[in-house]
Amino acid sequence: MNKKISLSLSYLWILNLGISFAFAESNSSKKAKTLQNENSAQEDLSVRNNSGKEEPHTISPNKKTIRNTITLNGFIEDPDAIPISINTHNWTDLRVSTPPTHGKEIKKGEVVLELDMEKIRNHLQFLSHDLNILDINKEILLAEIKLAEELAPLEKEEMDRFEKYVKEDYNRYNSIYLPFDKKSAAMTLKSSEQYLAYAAEELNQLKKMYEADDLTEETEEIILQRAQYQYERAKFSYEAAKIRNEEALKFQLPRGKKATDSNFDREKLSLQTLRKIKPAELNRKKLEGRKMTEERKQFAIKKTKIEKDLKAMHPIKSPVHGILFWGTFDRGKWSGTNSLKSKLRKGGILKPNEDFVTISPSKRIRARLNLPEKNFHQVKIGNEAKLTLTSADESKIQSSIKSISKTPVQPGIYDLTADIIIPKGFLPPVPGSACSLECVTYYRKEAITLPSSVIHSESDDPDSKYIYFLNKTGKHQKKTIEIGKKSGDAVEILSGIRMSMKVLKDKPES
Repeated sequence: MNKKISLSLSYLWILNLGISFAFAESNSSKKAKTLQNENSAQEDLSVRNNSGKEEPHTISPNKKTIRNTITLNGFIEDPDAIPISINTHNWTDLRVSTPPTHGKEIKKGEVVLELDMEKIRNHLQFLSHDLNILDINKEILLAEIKLAEELAPLEKEEMDRFEKYVKEDYNRYNSIYLPFDKKSAAMTLKSSEQYLAYAAEELNQLKKMYEADDLTEETEEIILQRAQYQYERAKFSYEAAKIRNEEALKFQLPRGKKATDSNFDREKLSLQTLRKIKPAELNRKKLEGRKMTEERKQFAIKKTKIEKDLKAMHPIKSPVHGILFWGTFDRGKWSGTNSLKSKLRKGGILKPNEDFVTISPSKRIRARLNLPEKNFHQVKIGNEAKLTLTSADESKIQSSIKSISKTPVQPGIYDLTADIIIPKGFLPPVPGSACSLECVTYYRKEAITLPSSVIHSESDDPDSKYIYFLNKTGKHQKKTIEIGKKSGDAVEILSGIRMSMKVLKDKPES
């Protein structure tokens, strides 16, 4: 009895299972048939209407998601990275003694680089000596100025006195010495002439007397000879006196007069010049004193600046804890080490205010990307995006657009900044890593679309779009539409169409 019941239950279970399979197969057949009917509406086949006429090939609008994207290229950036330079204003000899180590993890306050300080210290010592010498020279000059100021009245009195003497001598020469010299020359000539006359008269008298034989013959001859000699000497003296008189009157006295006039004019000009030079020399010394004061001030300023440069050159220390990179980053793009190999070595020369290393804390990262001008209005701040690293191109990291520059950073390129959300367990990329960002420029779910091939343009207005569709009477009809975005071959239809429309695939001939 129990066996019969068990068999009956088994038969019932098998029967129910068969009915279930049959029902499922029936539903599947119905769905397949429905799908086939829907697809048949899209097939490029000819069907006939009730009147037996062939209908045009048509297609129905389709709903699909429109999602357009662009891919931007760029680099990973540490916004907290700090470039380091040596900001000296006057000292340019920045010679490296201990170079930095690229890629080193460095602590805050740790020495990054050391410079050779010997030359700048020697220069400061020379500046100190120059300042001391300037101070001494200024002290001497001030003493000279004080002396010149005190001597000025005395020198003026002396010049006045000398000028008075010169005028007195000149006037005395013209009024006394010159007339007297002329008179003396005339008197000398006259004396010689008289002396000659006296000698001649005496000789004549002796001859007359001796002719009377008053004396002996021997004595007579001696006296006559002596008288004759005196006469001849007087005659010669007279001739010499005439020559000297002529020379004095024609040459010596005029020349002496001219020389005296010239000397007087020279002395007068010299005195006039001295009266101008002395105050000018005093003013020059005062100006030299001011100049020396200004030079001293400039030397002191220069020394102060060099001292500041010396402080700036003291062992360069890291301002933060992070990774040390040779070079710099420009919008995330690393400059590399090639340009610094000759500088960041022992004996290498750095330039003032030149960024030579960068300390990256690497606590935050972001992406800096190039946004082409043609896509400038397609991307909006706040839009989500997917970031892909060149080192891990299989992973897409969630990102969001943080900012877009208002002006180009280079011709045809704008700067786009994207924040990055690093997944747990994902190794953060280092600054300078290449990356790309996929930005959604347009997204619309269940958009009404048509293939681009069924959309036509007016010949005189390419922006005006239209389609042909079958109306209720089965005739084709032209319909203006408004299109939106395009995704592949599908074009979004914004207005002018219904889902029930049958759109002609081909443009009718008439």
